[in-house]
Amino acid sequence: MERDKVKGMLWGLIVGDALGSPIQFTDKDNHPWITEMEYCPVFNVPAGFWTDDGSMAMCIMDSFVRKSGYDIKDVAATFVKWLKEGYLSSIEGRSFDIGNATFASLSKFSETGSLVNGEEPSQGNGSLMRLAPSYIIARSLNRPEIVREVSDVTHASSRVRETCDILALILDLHMAGGRSCYGPGAETPREKVPNSGWCVDSLNAAMWAFNTTKTFEDGMIAAVNLGGDSDSIGAVYGQIAGAYYGFDAIPERWVKAVKTCEDVDALIEKFLDAVEKESVFPKVLDLIRRTKKVCTSYIQRELGLGYDQASRMMDWLKAEGYVSLVENCQEVLDEEGRSFTDAYKINWAKF
Repeated sequence: MERDKVKGMLWGLIVGDALGSPIQFTDKDNHPWITEMEYCPVFNVPAGFWTDDGSMAMCIMDSFVRKSGYDIKDVAATFVKWLKEGYLSSIEGRSFDIGNATFASLSKFSETGSLVNGEEPSQGNGSLMRLAPSYIIARSLNRPEIVREVSDVTHASSRVRETCDILALILDLHMAGGRSCYGPGAETPREKVPNSGWCVDSLNAAMWAFNTTKTFEDGMIAAVNLGGDSDSIGAVYGQIAGAYYGFDAIPERWVKAVKTCEDVDALIEKFLDAVEKESVFPKVLDLIRRTKKVCTSYIQRELGLGYDQASRMMDWLKAEGYVSLVENCQEVLDEEGRSFTDAYKINWAKF
């Protein structure tokens, strides 16, 4: 997957959460207009602090990095660690802004180990707001059911599942270079745009902001200033717009204003590396087994990777002892007459 877009999804989620939290629960036109990170009077936290949206997304990423792959039981256990200990919270040692459905579902998991929790009438946005990491895992591993599995840990409602599916389809389109026009647009006046925590309302609000603007920044400002469940609307918009515009389109001042932004970025990079290694690295090993050839340009060409991605594959091959550099290497031609750098010795014992 294009790294700029997947990173944009994740940072968009976190930025939207932190930017929108100061006016959470306010009426649409009964709050100061938000354009920068500000102190959050709702939870009495400084500017740039993320809430449950960001924390739960980070829990999914953290689990994948630690387990070197997808483990739904560990994802749920990491959610509980956040709930009880404030793990990956922006307030050290304390979780906050916890939805009723999330609290009840994680309590049930702690007691019974159930991975499907939540009542059918509970249709809040608590899994929609954190969808990006599970979407990235599902897409990379070609396992679309993962989106619903992670959602079901706290929100096992058919309406929530379907809304998460719709968001995943929107992200698919944006990853492919298209632009979704789902939901309300310019024909819907701002006063008619919903801002509640109902999953359908949150997705429609985020899409209205996306459909009526032309930059990540303008859309985010439009989204969070709808008030209501402003942090989650911002988080959903951030995923949608991040997948379309990419990370580089997110204002740098917003990213740098997020608490411990360097640590957040390090987790995101580790997560993306781990997903890439889990999904692409086995294909590289299979290519080497079949063809008995290896170099950066060969991997790039044969697997259709970008150069940076192919370079990371070579770095992992060398670091883990699959190949070693050969001195005085030379250019040779493969069976089809294509240039090939015979620069690496393959350690077949590793295979």
